[in-house]
Amino acid sequence: MRLALAALALVISACGDDASISGVWSGRTADGVNFNLTLVETPQGAVSGAGRLTNGITAPLPVNATGAHAHPSISLTLDFPRTNYSPINFQGIFNGSMNVIRGALNGSGFDGDSLNLSRNTPPPSARITAP
Repeated sequence: MRLALAALALVISACGDDASISGVWSGRTADGVNFNLTLVETPQGAVSGAGRLTNGITAPLPVNATGAHAHPSISLTLDFPRTNYSPINFQGIFNGSMNVIRGALNGSGFDGDSLNLSRNTPPPSARITAP
């Protein structure tokens, strides 16, 4: 019985690591706006990070990201420091492989525009750490 409980605890903890949003993510809207984000998630599901938006016309815009992850759902607000642009809200859902978040953008000129964010780094549980 104890062995079964230990095995179950190990499986649950491994699943939790795989579900983290921590890492580098990128995606592109149909209109050609590129999103590149580096995100970190706390054990409580709070998400924060930074990145940039590019559209090939204007200079890259720095963004700060804040939000929450209640698996499989992700909610992010992207703010533009030192500008008067309105924030962008992103609501998404992880796919089965945990490497893509499919969602929609609203605010600052976006009105339900699709964005798929792809993981550019391995999930935290797949990383090799030094001894």
